Amino acid sequence: MGEESVSLYIHIPFCRAKCAYCSFNSYQGLEHLKAPYVQALVREIEGYFQPDKLKAITMYFGGGTPSLLSLEQLAELLAASSRAFRIEEGSEITLEANPGTIDLLYLKGLRKLGVNRLSLGVQSLDDRTLCILGRIHSAREALEAYGMARQAGFSNINLDLIYSLPTQTLVQWEDTLRRAILLEPDHLSLYPLTLEEDTPLAQRVARGELPFPDEDLAADMYLLAEEMLDAAGYEHYEISNWARMLPGCSCGELGYLASRHNLTYWRNEPYLGFGAGAHSYFGAQRYYNALSPAEYIVRLESGRSPQVGVEEIGEALEMAETMIMGLRLLEGIDKGIFQRRFGQDLMKTYGEEIEELIELGLIEREGERMKLTPRGRLLGNEVFQRFLPS
Repeated sequence: MGEESVSLYIHIPFCRAKCAYCSFNSYQGLEHLKAPYVQALVREIEGYFQPDKLKAITMYFGGGTPSLLSLEQLAELLAASSRAFRIEEGSEITLEANPGTIDLLYLKGLRKLGVNRLSLGVQSLDDRTLCILGRIHSAREALEAYGMARQAGFSNINLDLIYSLPTQTLVQWEDTLRRAILLEPDHLSLYPLTLEEDTPLAQRVARGELPFPDEDLAADMYLLAEEMLDAAGYEHYEISNWARMLPGCSCGELGYLASRHNLTYWRNEPYLGFGAGAHSYFGAQRYYNALSPAEYIVRLESGRSPQVGVEEIGEALEMAETMIMGLRLLEGIDKGIFQRRFGQDLMKTYGEEIEELIELGLIEREGERMKLTPRGRLLGNEVFQRFLPS
């Protein structure tokens, strides 16, 4: 994989309130642990220091709600990362923020610290839908947060939106999309609701208090998003992600503001995760930390590793995951890149699966690339399961 460079993920598990649909490793009522947790993160990050520092090409503060950390705490984490890794000027540094937790002064402080990409968890611009989701902000507050972010100097802002929600209509989704597009964000991530077991929202649906999401309506919502965002000039570069086109933007080989951090995942490249429950993929291994923030802190304070599990990634699994993740990108899988990475011909390795998917109209050939068709994007799981090792 060429582990001269990595992406860094830093997990912040604290939330002011747990959303009704959320199954992430996040907690409300643990804000008293923030200070020791940050110190534990510093210890874990600095533990990766090597005389010949690895290059960190991106950093991503995710959660939870990273915007619950103070500017001073974020500064500590950025300083520790700079001590342990080589972070070059212009590297993408993203922070997820809840619109109900930020103000202009905080956002200006983030920019001064070097955070250059903001991901706002808007989810919806309909107040009734936000209430069902258990979000702590209103549509008005989301719009205000976006405006403050622009005022603070952020020129790379992502909006997260969720569709296929209980009671949500196509008209409501169209209105949210229209209002989001009018803001001219640089990036949009649109995800269908997944009802995770044991979440309050899934329990309400199970009790019949809310309707089960309609798969046909979800498909209509996705197609509507494709149509509206294409008309607005956005590049659809991953199944659920769109980016604004920028002539001459400094995005490597890209002519649009893709999430460079998430491209690491989709291209199945190395990353290191820090914090409670964080996963890493490095050196042909995938390993993960203790889920509990309290246990994570105790482990670091006592000089123990936070890691509680490891999985060896053999070549068969690495190839399968490269196919599954890479096909999420609209650019698809390049046969030459696959050959150089694995020393194997793509069609000799997966020819039977690919030919079947072409016959089903789910994959198409475009020169040296294999990519999902529009129908394949709607039925991605039908495609991906065919590449899983038996």
